[in-house]
Amino acid sequence: MDPRLVLRPAPPPLYSWTTPASDLAPGTCLLDHPPLCVIPLTGAEDPDGKRCWSCLDVVHEPVVCGRCREEWYCSVDCKHAAWETYHSVICRSLPALHYNITASRFTLAQRHTLLLLLKLIASEFRTPEATHLVKQYTSKSIAEIRAHPAQGPLETFLHLLPRPIGDPERQTIALLLAKCRFVSQAGLDATELEFLVARFQGNNHVLSDERLRPIGHAILPEISRHVNHSCAPSSVIAPTWNPATKTLTIGVHLIRPLTSEEPITIPYLDPILPLADRQTFLQERYGFTCTCTICTFQASLPPAIREDASTPTPESLTRMFTTYVRAHMDRCRSDVYAPESDPQRTRWLPSRVRMESCPRDELACLNGRVVGELTSMFGEACEAREWTLARETGEHVSVIYGIVYGWRHPLVGLHLLALARVRINQFTLASSSGRTRDPTPLEDATIYVRFARECLETSTSMRGLPCVGMGVEEEVREIEVLCEDMWGDLGRRR
Repeated sequence: MDPRLVLRPAPPPLYSWTTPASDLAPGTCLLDHPPLCVIPLTGAEDPDGKRCWSCLDVVHEPVVCGRCREEWYCSVDCKHAAWETYHSVICRSLPALHYNITASRFTLAQRHTLLLLLKLIASEFRTPEATHLVKQYTSKSIAEIRAHPAQGPLETFLHLLPRPIGDPERQTIALLLAKCRFVSQAGLDATELEFLVARFQGNNHVLSDERLRPIGHAILPEISRHVNHSCAPSSVIAPTWNPATKTLTIGVHLIRPLTSEEPITIPYLDPILPLADRQTFLQERYGFTCTCTICTFQASLPPAIREDASTPTPESLTRMFTTYVRAHMDRCRSDVYAPESDPQRTRWLPSRVRMESCPRDELACLNGRVVGELTSMFGEACEAREWTLARETGEHVSVIYGIVYGWRHPLVGLHLLALARVRINQFTLASSSGRTRDPTPLEDATIYVRFARECLETSTSMRGLPCVGMGVEEEVREIEVLCEDMWGDLGRRR
């Protein structure tokens, strides 16, 4: 275990939580390991099309397995690597499995569970020792299992808390046993498979590319073992991609300062969902009720606010932006003219605004319905080049994101890049119309892109899984260069 962390006992249903051994700063990376098992999304929910089954890179010219025709790779090297690590075991079974998945009308969740389990067995259960370990654990309680430290990622996975399984999962197990001879050859029966599937439920992490679009599912034993849930989390799960070696590690990155008394947490669901929806999901899926500061506070609010029934006014949204963002930007405005190497250069907001400190009329803004409407308006305004409306709605979205998710969440950083482009377009439009060249839009764009870089570097989004089209690092640099060129045209030395 990472020496910077301390695993502490906790009462059920948590059993344990992990805190830092000493205070840690935003951007600190913890529990960074390769995934135990990973698969790409396989249905229409994948926005980018095909991903490599071996490394998850974008597939431009698929190299398809010539035997089963069911898996594709980004290169011949990845095809060979997959064959050596797992695919040779499952290749013969895949066509029949995929046919039965379709014929049985499996849901996407069932499909992903089956494919993850299939790949896990093929890659990790090639020796009798792994099967023997599972057989030992099926007869033990959680306390007995955790009485001894786990040795390696597979055993850490077996230490995870089980979740209830139902008929869909049992249907998946039955199909595996019926169609995959190698499963029974590995010595695994329905009891052991149920033990494994129960560890998937609640510990199957969705992976996103650097623009936060979902692209895969992964088993991350160390993170699942040591990181608990909060609707006001201290961290985000962040993939780190090495393009030279095409290797992936996944860790948690702190998005706010963390003291040695605070547990490391991530959100198990979107914190902008209504309180009742969050609590129902957590209770049904994980068996606990969240008592974080946000849930406790929201439970004390009037029903109209708590249930997202009230409608905020544009004035209240503008007031929020002015209070929490614009005031900070104005304090940073003089930094725009300082040299890039100046240690006092623009710094983004350090931590989360406590929701409890927001006035009651502003709380009505902090819900998914409002932000959904605003993001749609923002996107439509940008497409129509209505920059004044784009600026207003974009500013409103930014403050909601910052309060709900935390100022250094990658979602905030990506939105700040979009706002920087809006302000650049406003500056360009004013300049081309012959009006006085007010530098304020360009100042804003410069501040936004600096904020965005700091935010995205903190959460490592600029080193994440590659996306189709322009990468995040490339976009940040492009906007920085645009700002530099425009400052040069103004004849101002920064």
